[in-house]
Amino acid sequence: MHSSEMVGAFVTEGDETWYRIDGYDRQPPFLMTLAGDSDLWAFVSTGGSLAAGRRDAEGAFFPYETVDKLHQRWPHTGPRTWILLPGDAGIELWEPFAPRMDEPPAQRSVWKNLSGTRIRFRERHPAGALDFEYEWFTSADLGLVRSARLVARANAVSVKVLDGVLNLLPPGVGVTMSQAMSSLSDAYTWNEAAAGGRLGLFTLYAKIWDRAEPKESFEALTAWHAGLPPGARCLLSAHQVPSFCHDGRIEAETLTRGRRGAFLVNFDAAIDREGLNWHLVIDGPRSQ
Repeated sequence: MHSSEMVGAFVTEGDETWYRIDGYDRQPPFLMTLAGDSDLWAFVSTGGSLAAGRRDAEGAFFPYETVDKLHQRWPHTGPRTWILLPGDAGIELWEPFAPRMDEPPAQRSVWKNLSGTRIRFRERHPAGALDFEYEWFTSADLGLVRSARLVARANAVSVKVLDGVLNLLPPGVGVTMSQAMSSLSDAYTWNEAAAGGRLGLFTLYAKIWDRAEPKESFEALTAWHAGLPPGARCLLSAHQVPSFCHDGRIEAETLTRGRRGAFLVNFDAAIDREGLNWHLVIDGPRSQ
């Protein structure tokens, strides 16, 4: 395949028919809608980021921005994955779906099923050791769901993984405030872990108000994970990402204040051909 080619075709995998585009990252990013049967909505960029929430823009889980900004904000908003694994020169850091300037180009594909209810991204490790993929879909009862899968193509590979979503928006920070007063919004942010780190609560410790009157905030954005090996650790911000990338070490976070919310899970695993699947669910306040 020529480095500038983008090839699409209908494929069948499992019991689903999909339209798959190989090499989508070799062309400018484009936007996809995620269909569902509830008030959950999502617009997913092939650049990696997304806008999603309940009801309307005021119920967004991530900052609601125009499409040009949505295409460009992958480094700090939406899903991110960092994987440490053995390489030829020692421990190697693999960042699936990160921009690549070297050759050969990454082997990436984007998939969408016929009903438009599932969107999948897949990438193969440059040396062919692993495949990583994740899907977005919605559940009226649970919220916005991201299911991830890491599988070895041959021999088992020992990995350290940091995976999740960045820049979660607590309820009470609407479109105008997130765009015009983002630093003030960050200052009011309160991120807390519960259920042994399996659940994250993202809220404001008080409503943002310019009068000398108390205004309590009683709503929270929630995020939780399932399917991970025992001992998985939770981060509520992106503060320790550089440390993980350097030596794979982090300390679980139980409370962060004044920092943009993130829900990241860290775990060690031996990945074989059966692979490892895990899930992350995000939800916000619902209509009364």
